[in-house]
Amino acid sequence: EDYRVWVKGEIRDELKYYVRGRKLDFDSFTAPNVAEPDFHIQESLEVDLAFLDWRPHAHWWLRTGRQFVRVGRGVVLSADLDGAQLEHASGPWKSRVFAGRSLRRDPNIDTSIIGFDQGTQRRDFYFGESSHLFESGTRASAYILVQQDDSRALSAAQIARNFNYDTVHYGLGAEGRFHPLLNYFVEAVHQGGEA
Repeated sequence: EDYRVWVKGEIRDELKYYVRGRKLDFDSFTAPNVAEPDFHIQESLEVDLAFLDWRPHAHWWLRTGRQFVRVGRGVVLSADLDGAQLEHASGPWKSRVFAGRSLRRDPNIDTSIIGFDQGTQRRDFYFGESSHLFESGTRASAYILVQQDDSRALSAAQIARNFNYDTVHYGLGAEGRFHPLLNYFVEAVHQGGEA
């Protein structure tokens, strides 16, 4: 079950806010003698999204707070993060930069780290993305994303080992339409990193 309640408004014409609360309730069934997964972090009542939008000028826009962030088509990053995003749009060009951190409620994909489901798997994200809209309707984009892993284990044996994996992603993409009923999306990504 997924319960959400939200409110939005504006303080001034150029300053708007959005707040959404969330309460999840998971029911799981496992085989006999198999432990059920622990969803207590995801099931707590919490602020799902909460951000301020400030538009000081027609070409500039700043969003700060807990927000949904997607880079490119969302293959590399698509998540709720705490952070700040600055965007500039002028003519066919649109560019943005972002700095933020993962949420305590979201466990890391690496489930081998003891404590992965207890809010110890935090990551910092920084990216810059720019796109250009051509007269044909095609939008081409490029981005760079840096992820710094700040995961820590709750096991003394694992603390001696470094489980952190910092990555850098470079992406190029394009989207458009062949026909009003047929769109296309393409994205190429290179990932590098070090533990």
